[in-house]
Amino acid sequence: AAACACGWAGARPTPGGLGRRAWRVPLFGGPGAPPPAAARRVESRADEPLRQNVITEQVAGRRSSRCARRPAAGQSEGRSSDVAPGTRSPLETRLEVQDDPRSAEAFARAMTRGLGSAPRAIDARWLLDDAGVALLRELRRQPDHYVATAERQVLEARADAVPLYFPDKAPLVVEYGVADTARTGALLTELLEAFGSLEYVAVGPSLAAVEPPCRELLAAHPRLSAKAQVGRLEDALAVARAATSPGCVFWPGADLGARERAEAIGTLRSVSSILRGRALLVAGVDLGKDPRVAERCHADRKGVGKRLHMHLLTRLVRELGADLDPALFRHRTQYDAESGRLDAFVVSRRSQAIRLAALDLTVELAKGEAIRVETATKFSPQEIDLTARAADLNVHERWYDRDGRVCLNLMRPAPPAT
Repeated sequence: AAACACGWAGARPTPGGLGRRAWRVPLFGGPGAPPPAAARRVESRADEPLRQNVITEQVAGRRSSRCARRPAAGQSEGRSSDVAPGTRSPLETRLEVQDDPRSAEAFARAMTRGLGSAPRAIDARWLLDDAGVALLRELRRQPDHYVATAERQVLEARADAVPLYFPDKAPLVVEYGVADTARTGALLTELLEAFGSLEYVAVGPSLAAVEPPCRELLAAHPRLSAKAQVGRLEDALAVARAATSPGCVFWPGADLGARERAEAIGTLRSVSSILRGRALLVAGVDLGKDPRVAERCHADRKGVGKRLHMHLLTRLVRELGADLDPALFRHRTQYDAESGRLDAFVVSRRSQAIRLAALDLTVELAKGEAIRVETATKFSPQEIDLTARAADLNVHERWYDRDGRVCLNLMRPAPPAT
């Protein structure tokens, strides 16, 4: 067969005349997979084995009637009544906001630990205060940065299969990261279509990462209730575990790759141990690709990625009283195609001592010494399987975007061994 639009020889669109050109690789099933009786055969990537198919014909039935029920583009699903002066709007009654008063203290601790380590390294989430989130959203609009766009494309084509994993009741959807209204909306729309109403919790590094998207989603979906919460991945998992409804944990943005491979296994193992058996993890993963494409995703031609990485210096000055000059640092990225790992650094242009008054700490930097501010590991499909298996997770389905740049993986905790 000729190579198709996704770039893999032998790959073919999903058959069945459902009208969406997307490629789905069905993987081994397990407890909670959609009913086998509804399954139909789908062609896989030529270089991956075809395993138990979990795609169902129930998807087609919902697609055929969706247009009649869905509002036109730009319109919401319903119209709120007029609100009397001095009262909360219907949107406000459906939104809960929870900030984290410990954020400043946590940032200080992270800087003490990261700047004092060898080599010096800072978790990329500390770039994402309000100003950093604005830079990330600007970066996502750049043609070079493909992750959020590709994930949205996948969900628009395939999210109508997600409700099939919850045959009994609507799930609680918990998202971790910097939410994107269009991407998240593609998932929530299908769940609302199936269940009528839905609860959604967005957990992220700052309110700017979660509150504005929650408000936009609530305005578009009157049957949705939402909570915007500042927190870590562990906080998002705790919300899902405490819920009486089954959890649907949405972890997009290829954030699994923001750590080394061994750490990724540990993180997924924590996910597996916290989630209950009927919960579903939808995790985005960036795939290995041409080094030039990978580097431009994080160091785009307009320099937005550079500004985001250098934003760490601004936070150090503003929040910790650092006596540094950003002009004495430069930006550098490097991508190792063999390991699939990209790292971004801010590099000292000369030997200098930086005093952080709020921490009573002095950091001595040599000329050329780097502070790592982001890691982005790219995976192959086989590496995703191995990582998930090592973390006691089963991958039920994997969906690719048209160009094979990213994939979304639908995982559930593996059943206990008998």
